[in-house]
Amino acid sequence: MKGCARLWPNNKSSALDRAGVPAVPVFWVAAEDHDHEEIRWAAILDREAALQKLYVDLSNGESTPVGWLSFRDDMAGAISKCLSSLPESEFQLQLRDLLESSYKAGTSPVDAFARMMARLFRGTGLMLANPLHPELRQFAAPTLTQAVRQNAEIRSAVLARSRALSEAGYHEQVKVDSNFTGMFAYRGKSRQPLRPEEIGAETPLSPNVLLRPAVQDAIFPTVAYVGGPAEIAYFAQAGAVYECLRRPVPPVFPRISATVVEARVARALKKYGMEFMDVFRGRDFMKRKAVASVQGVELFEQVRDRVTLELESLRPVLNAVDPTLAGALDTSRQKVLHQVEALRTRFINAEARRDETLERHLETIVNSIFPEKKFQERVTNVTSFLARYGLDFVGRLEESLSLDSCEHQVVEI
Repeated sequence: MKGCARLWPNNKSSALDRAGVPAVPVFWVAAEDHDHEEIRWAAILDREAALQKLYVDLSNGESTPVGWLSFRDDMAGAISKCLSSLPESEFQLQLRDLLESSYKAGTSPVDAFARMMARLFRGTGLMLANPLHPELRQFAAPTLTQAVRQNAEIRSAVLARSRALSEAGYHEQVKVDSNFTGMFAYRGKSRQPLRPEEIGAETPLSPNVLLRPAVQDAIFPTVAYVGGPAEIAYFAQAGAVYECLRRPVPPVFPRISATVVEARVARALKKYGMEFMDVFRGRDFMKRKAVASVQGVELFEQVRDRVTLELESLRPVLNAVDPTLAGALDTSRQKVLHQVEALRTRFINAEARRDETLERHLETIVNSIFPEKKFQERVTNVTSFLARYGLDFVGRLEESLSLDSCEHQVVEI
């Protein structure tokens, strides 16, 4: 489930409290989202370090908020497949209990996610907020009512801010037009965009991504907003909403971004003389680097140098007869060197195919660090690590991560 973290005064154990600002972390669960496709699958690293996707049926004919959906009977099968695919370990029973007590048929994806996170973060003071909760919706109502009254002003301000961003060469995170209201309307079980001419309708309202931060601040007095890249980018436009509502924009901080490098993956990288950043340069680059020490590869470098030298020896003769032939020489040299490089690539690929261990190790490295050419944190489900390191995995991460760094962090475990 997606969401954002906010710091809300109330916890005596936080660092902010010790600095004189009592606060507690609040994770705003994206219960109102209606992108069912995004949450119907989870990807795990199975016992062979292959990336495997598990699916459940969340099909729904309407734009129903995910908080109003319910898992069906196929959830039990998905959990069973997940556990049987993950490596055997002393943590399997703990993980089974965690999943089966959280993810059940008849339970909403939001409640299941919240139960699992509450258990994993037990003792940290973390609170999870479901915006569909009746009391939270009551707290949000005054801000939504104000947004209705000032909707024309908000629309004009957001359109102006979006134009200014485009003119300055920046990307608009949210495309807006003259129909923008910043709100959705609940009609039955469906969440639908609200148009300006419908703004006076007596219907339950829900904020969109540009109005939502201001609504969150009204519910939880916010010390700081911690979000991912997309959530932070929204503030370039959401700031205009804050201005219309005469409210201050809270300090915004990027969430921690990190990749977990397991010991077996670190060993594989070291074995082939590769660095962490090499993984992001592509499979072909990794393959070339891994077999660079194989006998025969250096011969291609020698051949390329000799061919270049021999062809260059023709230049004085060609210039003496017809200077225009120098261009033909350059073209010929490029073609010959291209063929040598192509042959070198084929040799490396053939060597890699012959070495099944290398292929397996490369697959393990890529699947673990850069699955589907995306950051690990965007693809790999936490159960992959819980099965291997236990439910205190989150605590181990907390000890290793730096809260002060805005750079992508690498955690070896």
